[in-house]
Amino acid sequence: MTTPTYRFVTTTHGGILTITDAETAVHIILEGTAAGFSVVFADATTFTIDRLYRFSNDSTQTVVVANFTGSITDTLLAGHVLQATLTTRATAAGGWDFKQHVSGAYAAAGQLNTDADLIQYIRKAGRAGGQVLQGGTGAGEGLRIQSTAHGTKGKVMLGTGEFDEVNDRLGIATASPTARIHLPAGLATAGGAPIKLTDGNVLATPEPGAVEMYKTTLWVDPIDGTLRQSLDGTIFSQTETITVASTDVETTLLGAGRGVKVLPANYFALAGKTLHFKASGFFSCGDNESLTLRVKLTDAHAATITVPTVAITMMTRYRRGWTIDADITCYSTGGTGEFIGQGVATAASTTLLTDVVEMKNESTTALNTASAITMNITADWLSSAAGNTITCTNVTIQARD
Repeated sequence: MTTPTYRFVTTTHGGILTITDAETAVHIILEGTAAGFSVVFADATTFTIDRLYRFSNDSTQTVVVANFTGSITDTLLAGHVLQATLTTRATAAGGWDFKQHVSGAYAAAGQLNTDADLIQYIRKAGRAGGQVLQGGTGAGEGLRIQSTAHGTKGKVMLGTGEFDEVNDRLGIATASPTARIHLPAGLATAGGAPIKLTDGNVLATPEPGAVEMYKTTLWVDPIDGTLRQSLDGTIFSQTETITVASTDVETTLLGAGRGVKVLPANYFALAGKTLHFKASGFFSCGDNESLTLRVKLTDAHAATITVPTVAITMMTRYRRGWTIDADITCYSTGGTGEFIGQGVATAASTTLLTDVVEMKNESTTALNTASAITMNITADWLSSAAGNTITCTNVTIQARD
């Protein structure tokens, strides 16, 4: 693109303008208030005037171009008046700051705005309504933004972040990124997560290194690209000791903790998702007492899958350890989704001996996976004798997809 040659003419210059035939892309800017203001060329010239601007507070003035045998390319602007307020004159020799002093609009209907002749250029100070920067006009053309034309590159600032062109590092709301993509710390407010994936389809063929969200599960494609695996995660970890004492009523062993005990609707959106329950603590009881432990899922319609122990019948025991290790797997989803669970429980009788009992289902149980589902671990004694107590100190519930 040819860089324009600008010439400024004022009434104090007598309207005389000298331009050589060798100059190209000439833009002439006129300023004055006298009626019938004229531009007179010193010599008969045949060059082309690309643009002719006329700045005046008097919309009745006309522009007269004399001693000129060339042509004015932009005839739309030639002879038209731009009403403007030119209040400040640059003190340095050489004329005017064009953008600084021009305001107002073309008097003729349909003309462009005040700095319309420069509308094809990006304006540093911004434009009302915003600006669009396009790299090319042809199919497949692009736009490259670089920090400097110099061989030693710097940084391209992007809002509060930056692109480090030297090291090819991108910082999102992060200055001086130290990784290929450097994200800021998360916020507690909505929308403040550093990164978020939208649940959708997974790749038809796994690609090494791909991370995807599908059916409420996060999936990673290992480096060989032949196997897609889900990421296990802890849903709930108990941070409170719970004791069930002297009661023959089924009572929860779950207390406060990190995470949730109620799963949202459609959490089991994919068959095969498994929950792993692990709990432990200590208990005491009298002679011939029995204890039943249960792992349970209950949907919003009160349908429940229970993975129970057989009643553990014991002689007198004092502060002995117990554990639960159980899995519940979703076989199918929907209003009558199928679930089944298995596990084992242990109850120590001495420091050397432990009872191991099964926790089992022999058939599936229907739960509505479109509803919220509550997780629970419970205990109850055969009798409400004062010495019958069970304390739960540790619980973790993990998703194994």
